[in-house]
Formats: sequence, C-alpha cells, structure tokens
Amino acid sequence: MKCGREIPSGSFCDECLAGMEKYPIKPNTVVQIPNRQEAIQSKKTVRRRKELTEKEKLIRYERRVWILTWINGILAILLAGALVLCLMEYRKTLGPPTGQNYTAVTPSTQAAGE
Repeated sequence: MKCGREIPSGSFCDECLAGMEKYPIKPNTVVQIPNRQEAIQSKKTVRRRKELTEKEKLIRYERRVWILTWINGILAILLAGALVLCLMEYRKTLGPPTGQNYTAVTPSTQAAGE
C-alpha cells in the first residue's frame, strides 16, 4: 500500500518491510490498515521526491551554476549596451564645448580648383 507495487495480498514488499522495521510497534498493538484502493489513490495525488545521490545533487548544482553564469553574462552585456546608448544620447545634448562658437570646415577639392 505504501509504494504501490503489485505483490500478493497480505504481504509487503522488501523496501516497505525494511521501512516498517525502523519503527517497530509493541506486540498486541491494534493497527488500522487502510483500504488498498484508498492508499493507491492517495499515492497518486501526493508524490514524494526521490532522494538524490550526492553525485546527482552535484550535477544539478553545477547545471544551475552554469545557467546562472550565462544569465549573468547576458545581463552584463545588456547593461553595458544600455550604458553606451545612454552616454551617446547624453553627448548629443551637450553641444559644442564652452567658448567654441565655430565649426571647422575643410575646403573641398572642387572649390579650390575653380
């Protein structure tokens, strides 16, 4: 009833039996065992997470670090681009430096030849 495996009626699978041995009860204690169908239905609605091995935990951690590193890199590039655009717009609003009221013009080759 606990894990949902198909076994002969009135017995327990080895894993469930090992789990029950961790929490022994006194002899002659009354225990109410739920209906098998009810236990299967509750098992379907509530799924327990599988315990991960240390290697699996490490792999998941490394994958998360890799993803976060890429996200941070992309965000840094976007931030740098936004900063460059802001600086370019700011320079447009400044105008010529103080005291400069002229613009340099180079003579074209056609005007000099005439």
